[in-house]
Amino acid sequence: MNKHLLSIKNNGFRVAFRNFLSKKLIKMGWVEDAERLRWRLAREFDEMFNSTIGYGVLKGFQFSPNSWWSKHDRASMILGLYEKEILDALSELSKSKSVFIDVGAADGYYGVATVSQGLFKKSYCFEIEEQGRNVIRENAILNNVPDDVVIFGEADKTSLSTIPVTEIQDSVALIDIEGFEFDFLDDSVLKIFENTVCIIELHDWFYQDGGQRLDDLKARAKNYFVVSEFKSKLRDTSHIAELELRSDNERWLICAEGRPRSMTWLRLDPIKRS
Repeated sequence: MNKHLLSIKNNGFRVAFRNFLSKKLIKMGWVEDAERLRWRLAREFDEMFNSTIGYGVLKGFQFSPNSWWSKHDRASMILGLYEKEILDALSELSKSKSVFIDVGAADGYYGVATVSQGLFKKSYCFEIEEQGRNVIRENAILNNVPDDVVIFGEADKTSLSTIPVTEIQDSVALIDIEGFEFDFLDDSVLKIFENTVCIIELHDWFYQDGGQRLDDLKARAKNYFVVSEFKSKLRDTSHIAELELRSDNERWLICAEGRPRSMTWLRLDPIKRS
């Protein structure tokens, strides 16, 4: 059966015609789909703010022209909205910790910006991609902290062990490695981090047995940490003057992070031992 007739059969003529017309208008470039609009807004705000974060705890951080990670999210990053849950947690934890460990550092959005903007005195950035490591270095130089950002390739027991124990004990770790967190955080790595506050972006839905992987990770972590979870929340844009005259569609698409589901992070706080 013709796909248009099938659509009419399944959805009714009005819905089928609306869907057909929307696809044609998007294809002709007369209207924008959500991702194209997010990309346009990202470019607009990047130019408006000269690739510099204008709001939030990372205000003043400038992106290198070669920054490549999450360019669709550049508007929300510049406006201090991107992963606000993480920003709030790091801001709180920086009051008692001075070192930041970024596992899966991408182009240094966290690993460089948290140092250049004064949240932490030093960071260790682990990024497996050479392109990412190069941009982290560029961002560190651009933001005048090249001596305070230490760059590694893959994070494992060996590379982590090169960080002085005193700094490990005075650190916060952010782990975002696209589903590899379940293998990476084995007992030996958890032992290295036992005095570190760890925040882990979870990707259990990547796997058919993701629920079991997550349960196993929590069980291992409970030997060293108090384990809790937190989730993505709504965004408040009322304080951002540049959004006042934007449409609702544009305003809320800037807040969107293009995720396939609501995000959950695991937080590991070291058990206080006598």
